[in-house]
Amino acid sequence: PSRETAPPLFDLTSLQREAIRRFGWTARRTLSAAQRCYEAHKILTYPRTDSRCLPNDYRQKVSEILTGFAAAGRDVHSKDDPVGDYGAAADRLIRNGLQNENRTFDDSKVSDHFAVIPTGRLPSAAVSGDDRKIFDLVVRRFLGNFHPPAVWERVERVTVVEGERFRSRARTLTEPGWRSIGDVPSAPGVPDAETGQERRPFGRKAREAVAPSMDDEVISSLPPLRAGATESSGIEVATTGVEIVAEQTKPLPRITEARLLSLMENAGKYLEDEDFAASMHERGLGTPATRAEIIEN
Repeated sequence: PSRETAPPLFDLTSLQREAIRRFGWTARRTLSAAQRCYEAHKILTYPRTDSRCLPNDYRQKVSEILTGFAAAGRDVHSKDDPVGDYGAAADRLIRNGLQNENRTFDDSKVSDHFAVIPTGRLPSAAVSGDDRKIFDLVVRRFLGNFHPPAVWERVERVTVVEGERFRSRARTLTEPGWRSIGDVPSAPGVPDAETGQERRPFGRKAREAVAPSMDDEVISSLPPLRAGATESSGIEVATTGVEIVAEQTKPLPRITEARLLSLMENAGKYLEDEDFAASMHERGLGTPATRAEIIEN
């Protein structure tokens, strides 16, 4: 078994990266939608922030927001209304208590502004399109942040054929935890929230642990063993076919806008000029409020 902790709350840069991956938006488009949700609709807090935490005196406010979502969810009559999801998740948190509080409520990691979260007001019918999508993204991250970890069951088998070792891996979601909210980051390699299936190549270090295999991907399940057999008992297998696949290395992919935001946020870490690197320490290139405009220019 392995535990997967809920992702932290959004700051502007992480919100922009997620919207780029999930919706294909630009950083400017995400900022514009979040700004409208803050200024015009008043359903999100100030978005131009670089903090992913909340101040300790916001605990009562979080409790009020959850109570409001729970009450609104009980009044929903349509399965397609996401407010029903918000209400069900808020109810669970009210019943079971909040997780990750020490990570979330941290005054030392809050400067002028705190993480982007819902204000507690639900969007009116006039809130649609980009604004509604951004609101939904932030609410699900807010609710998921306080849920317990997702628990996976991992299985790895190594099959030896003529002295060559082939590895198979499977991973199945056994306890949804925070993934029940539907806030699944769309970075490569993240399993689908409903099926629990994941398919991706492993990194170099993982491949070096066992000799290279034909199938170095995670699948949802492995064929069952014979009754009474165990994974370590040296089970005989039948080789039904052999195929040698010739592949070539590929160049690094082009930098996406999401990747560019990360590079800007961490700019200065690898500068050889020590004085320049010191001046960039913990600052990066631009600020959360200006990086979208820098990219556009």
